[in-house]
Amino acid sequence: MSVPSWLRQNILGLVAIFIALSGTAVATQVTSKKVVVVKAAKKGKRGPRGPAGPQGAPGQQGEAGQQGATGPTGATGTTAPLGYAFVGSGGTLVASGSLNVDQSNVTHPATGIYCFYDLPFTAHNMQATLLSNNINVNNMFSIQGGMGNVSDCPQVGGEDEDAYVFTFYDGNAPTATDAAFTALFN
Repeated sequence: MSVPSWLRQNILGLVAIFIALSGTAVATQVTSKKVVVVKAAKKGKRGPRGPAGPQGAPGQQGEAGQQGATGPTGATGTTAPLGYAFVGSGGTLVASGSLNVDQSNVTHPATGIYCFYDLPFTAHNMQATLLSNNINVNNMFSIQGGMGNVSDCPQVGGEDEDAYVFTFYDGNAPTATDAAFTALFN
């Protein structure tokens, strides 16, 4: 087949490829081996704009002029605890691991109950933490502590306790169990 013969047989396809590559939409009408361009559209032409969508949620404020006023400076806190205690499972205080708490401040009236009396400072809160040697994969120990008096700590010298700690094994049913812990007073 010769090139002119091939071109004549494929002219319509070549024109279609040319139009597709040029980006212009063209409608054609073929009449007796002639291609007639009926209508051409310019590239980039769009239809009419649709209706506006719903209003989006407002963004967060972030500009300096839109922030609230700065509040007053708070009181300066203490940088060190008022005291802390390292208490063995039998209620014996470890003096080298304690500050402002001595053995006379700690009692152990019953299994899993530890009471602090006549502390040489006024604490507002206490945090008790079980020591890691009490915890292993076979034991589930828990600790509870707080300020003020509870019925489990008897009065000493007519005074209620300042703070208390309860330790217990938390298996199927909580059971009072002696365990070593630290107590931090602020």
